Amino acid sequence: MTRQSDRPRPQFYHLHRDGERPVAFYGVFLATSVGQWYEGVAQHRWHDVTLYRTHDGQIVVHWEYHISQSSEAPHATVEVVATMEEAVMTLQVWDPTPWVALPQHTAVLHDTAAVVADVIARYDQQVAALVQHLGLPDTDAWAWSG
Repeated sequence: MTRQSDRPRPQFYHLHRDGERPVAFYGVFLATSVGQWYEGVAQHRWHDVTLYRTHDGQIVVHWEYHISQSSEAPHATVEVVATMEEAVMTLQVWDPTPWVALPQHTAVLHDTAAVVADVIARYDQQVAALVQHLGLPDTDAWAWSG
């Protein structure tokens, strides 16, 4: 599910992230993609991706990883970039799998590969929906100089 603010109102945000101090800023919420439901089915592992614009025009990307099982821990991270183009490229190259805790038994390697592939596919679809929802062009058209 993708949601966008109709009339963004500036406010103070305090975003948690793993192992580091929270990121605090004054800005506006732009849009979010919540991955808990996919094709009408509740997921056991999912990402929420939220974009904000700071008061000075930077873009804040906030990833949250959620799980419905107690065998894994939730996670969060934040990245601040200068432009929306950089934010989209950051979303597209970010790896959604390191937080996925999977059993290391050889008997379940096939299931493990399927879970990882599913997490990647759902994340990629979330990013595509978020980009489309914001009305942004495909990043293939952008010249990347980073």
